[in-house]
Amino acid sequence: MRVVGNLHAEMLLGLFLRGAGAISSFALLWMIARMFGADVVGLYQLGLTTMVMVGTAVGLGLPELVIRKVANLIQKGDLGDARTTFLACFRYMLKRGLLSIVIVVLLAVPFSRYVLSEPQAAMFLIVFAPAVLFLPLLRLTNALLRTVGRVMISQSLEGVFYTTLAAAGLALAWSVGAADDRLLPVWLYQLGLAIAVLISWLMVKRVMKGWPEGSALIGRNDGTLIAAAPIIAFAGDWLLLLVLTTFLGVEQAGIYRTAFQFCMLFQLVNSSFAMMAGPHMARAAGGHDPRQVRRIVRSAGLIGLALCLPLAIAGWIVPAWLLGLFGPEFRQGALGLQILLLGQIINVGIGPVGTALVMLHRERYVLVLEGVATGVGVLVALLLVERLEIAGVAAGTLVASAIRNLANYAKLRRVLGRAQQDEADPVLDAGMVSPTGMVSPTGMVGPTIDRDGSA
Repeated sequence: MRVVGNLHAEMLLGLFLRGAGAISSFALLWMIARMFGADVVGLYQLGLTTMVMVGTAVGLGLPELVIRKVANLIQKGDLGDARTTFLACFRYMLKRGLLSIVIVVLLAVPFSRYVLSEPQAAMFLIVFAPAVLFLPLLRLTNALLRTVGRVMISQSLEGVFYTTLAAAGLALAWSVGAADDRLLPVWLYQLGLAIAVLISWLMVKRVMKGWPEGSALIGRNDGTLIAAAPIIAFAGDWLLLLVLTTFLGVEQAGIYRTAFQFCMLFQLVNSSFAMMAGPHMARAAGGHDPRQVRRIVRSAGLIGLALCLPLAIAGWIVPAWLLGLFGPEFRQGALGLQILLLGQIINVGIGPVGTALVMLHRERYVLVLEGVATGVGVLVALLLVERLEIAGVAAGTLVASAIRNLANYAKLRRVLGRAQQDEADPVLDAGMVSPTGMVSPTGMVGPTIDRDGSA
């Protein structure tokens, strides 16, 4: 089967590799829950969610710009400019990342004591701090690898590799009775992530060997608009976790994030399909073919829905049993899991409409809508958390998902409808993305960001 250029094959390849990462993440979380309990799960997830959010700000859309800009330079044979542009992005990210690590470490203790009222969270935040640099650096180097056709290795390193290493290390420590340190899962996660970054960087150096010097064609803040919406989305997840931790305690936060981990399976379907379908939508947009954009979105949504429905049905029928696999205290999150699954069905079934709008240069609309959806979701959670506990925060997530996806879907229909009426419409000429401006020589593009740094 031909993979590169074949939409369905690429979507399934991305899903397979990210699915392997999700399995590793589940195994890692399950061991943490069984070995240390729900409170450590909450502390671990609080630290990870914080670093994913800060790491997205450190990246500031540079991985997406590498795919858009550097791929175009490679396609035109400007290898010198491509090399220098990539290295400039690397330096920008390195400086921001090192500064962010210092800030996280300095704020960890006062934030844990006076905001969360959970002093024990400080060490988890401190040990997790290097991830604010490792995560965006890995995405940046893997973005370049995808532009030159190294799809399998780039996708393997981005999630499945380091979570599998961490899970294997924790399993080994558990089997020999050496897992007494509650921070051990964090140390192992960081070790696996650092190794993944090193391997990816060495492969990038090999790819660029022999490329001449050139000019940097990307500024340090050029990706701000692209990164703003994901940053807001991650901030929403983080704020919801803070709401739970502040009002109900770290154990309840751990139970909620365990229920949310089931939803990561849906998110990986959506994100992997969006990433693989992105270049196909960009080509359709550049070729003035709005019907093809609509077909791709519909196809990704229907296939994703078919894949996710069995787990959704199981989650609705036996939610307490599924959560009970992590320990008896996790069963109280059953209603929350059902509500979260409903939001994910909306997310997957509608298809990658947000990615499609980005391909049509509607980043500003996506950004504003994300701000509205996240704000309303957090407000709903604040209003319901004391009355409904975990289910109240899950309801906030559901509301945000519904607003985000339904409004994006309506906007996409309007944009494509106008484009179909008149192929000479300025929407097509100025709003849609040119084939050389978005798509790499291998057809890979990456405007999406996973919400879980471990999958």
